Amino acid sequence: MSRFVSGCIIVVGTLILVLMALAAVVLLNLRPPSPPDVGAVARSKKVADADARATKGLDDQISAFLSARPWLHPLTARSVDDHCFSREVGEFGGLQWTPVGCARRVEVFAAFDGDFVARNQDIDKSLHALGWFPGTYDIPNVMGNYYKTMKGTTTAPSAPPYGANDLPSATYYLRQQDPSQALNLNLTMAVGWAERTPAAAPEAVPPAPRSASQREYRPVDRNAVLTQGLHAHKYVITFSVTSDYFSAPNDLTTPTPSPTPTPYCACYSGNLCTCPGG
Repeated sequence: MSRFVSGCIIVVGTLILVLMALAAVVLLNLRPPSPPDVGAVARSKKVADADARATKGLDDQISAFLSARPWLHPLTARSVDDHCFSREVGEFGGLQWTPVGCARRVEVFAAFDGDFVARNQDIDKSLHALGWFPGTYDIPNVMGNYYKTMKGTTTAPSAPPYGANDLPSATYYLRQQDPSQALNLNLTMAVGWAERTPAAAPEAVPPAPRSASQREYRPVDRNAVLTQGLHAHKYVITFSVTSDYFSAPNDLTTPTPSPTPTPYCACYSGNLCTCPGG
């Protein structure tokens, strides 16, 4: 009996070891590949050249729509977040890294007075004239479906009235290629507003930490910017413009392959053996 029990223990122990080894092999095969070296791509000359062209194109567009209407008073503050990135996509067992991309986001502010709706409709005309086309919510949509409908209403007796601070962002896009074919501008713009009310300034957001993938990072204190603009004017409009200026080719984004796990082999009593050479 004791020999039988001992034999059972050996068999069970062997099966457990086999199952553990198989589980380890499965987990190794399901492990996603190592991520690409985003920092190296961010420091490459290709990215630097693309960034320089995108920066000029983006700044030219910002200057164009800020100067299109003389009643806009640009504020000096300007935030910049320029970085490269790669994201893990897919489901369990099929995870992979996207090609490294780089984007530059610039946020600028301008103050203005006058009729809020009319001024914003004028800005919309300027953007269309410069080649921008609207997203799901453009300025006329936001003005008509939100501001005119809800202005001055409240959700509760103690709640502040609905105004410019509560409006959803308006979105615009620009797809423009320069004659030299050296730059394909892929710009996205989000437009937001603040009004001279106690609720004008948003909560302070701490700046994000720098990383090896960041090429330029200049945050601003939005509370201070809005306070400055609303001190002398009724409204502040914000333009947050993003340029997706680089997508790495495959040779720059091929991830470091994960080591191929050594196949598990086991020899059992008798003729069953999975190891090379028997």
